[in-house]
Amino acid sequence: MAPNDSYRPACLLVFSTQRTGSTLLCDYLQRAGLGKPGEFFLLLMRSKPRNEITPADFFAAAEMGRGENGTSAINVMSNQLAPIAEAFFGKPAYEALEPVTAHAQFIDAYAKIFGSSAYLRISRSDRVAQAVSRLVHRKSGVAHVKAGEAQRTPNHKAGSGDPVDEITGADLAHEIFRIDQDEAHLDAVLAQLDQPVCDLTYEDLTEDPERQFQAIWQFFGWGNFDMPLCTDHTKVTKPADFTVLRTKLAAYLGADPESSDADLLALCRARNAQEGHGTRSAKRTGSLSRLLRRGARSRA
Repeated sequence: MAPNDSYRPACLLVFSTQRTGSTLLCDYLQRAGLGKPGEFFLLLMRSKPRNEITPADFFAAAEMGRGENGTSAINVMSNQLAPIAEAFFGKPAYEALEPVTAHAQFIDAYAKIFGSSAYLRISRSDRVAQAVSRLVHRKSGVAHVKAGEAQRTPNHKAGSGDPVDEITGADLAHEIFRIDQDEAHLDAVLAQLDQPVCDLTYEDLTEDPERQFQAIWQFFGWGNFDMPLCTDHTKVTKPADFTVLRTKLAAYLGADPESSDADLLALCRARNAQEGHGTRSAKRTGSLSRLLRRGARSRA
C-alpha cells in the first residue's frame, strides 16, 4: 500500500548521480503514491539567475512535486547541489562554508521546512555501464526511452555520426573518474545528514522493483508494500553497443577483453591516478552550468 496520512513523508528527496536509474525510480515512486518526483530544482535554476531566487521559488519547486496524498518529491543530482545551495543561502554565506557542509546544511534546512522527510539514494554498481550510458546520452541527446519513444535533451547538438563510433576508450576512462568524484561527493554529503538514507541500486531495482519497494517501506517503518509495479521505460544503450564500448575501454587499458568488470574498473582507476587527474572542486557546476546556459539561450 502507499503511505497514508498517518506516516507518509511531507518531503521525499531522491539523491543520485547521472545515469543511475533515478528517473526510473521516480516513475515507480509516483506509481506507488509518493509524490510526483522530478528534477524541479534544475528547472528552478533554469528559470532565473541564482541571485534572484527567493524562498518562495523553493516552495514553488516543491509544489511541482506534490502528489495527491501531500508528499512533495524531488530528484536531486550530485552536480546540482552546488548551484542550488548557493541560491538557497546566498553567495556570501555559501562561499563561507566548506562545500560538503554547505550542501548537507541545505538538504537538512530544506527538509525541515516540511516537518517529516525521507531520503532515498540510488547508485549503480556497474560503473563501466554507467560511464557508457552517460557518454551515449551526452553524444546522442537521448535521455530516456518511454513507451517506445526517445526523449531527448533540450537543445542537444547531434554529433557527426553514430555516438558509439565517436566515444573512445579514453573518454570512458575519464568518465569513470568523473563518476567516482560525483559519487564520493554525494557519499560525503549524505554522511552529514541528521537522518538516515535508504540506499538501493539500479541493478536491484530493475531486477525486482516490488522487492526493492518492500525494502524501502520496511526501512522507513511504513508497513508492507503490496502493489505490483510496472514501467514503460526501456534502456537507452543497446547490449551490442555496450559490448563494443567495453571492448574499447579494455583496449585503451591494455587489458584482455574478457577481463571482469572489477578488473577493468581497477585498471581504469590506476590509469586515471597515473595520468594525474586532479580532484574536481565540489563547487564547480560543470555540466549543469552548460545546461543552464543552453536554457538561457533558448529563452532569449
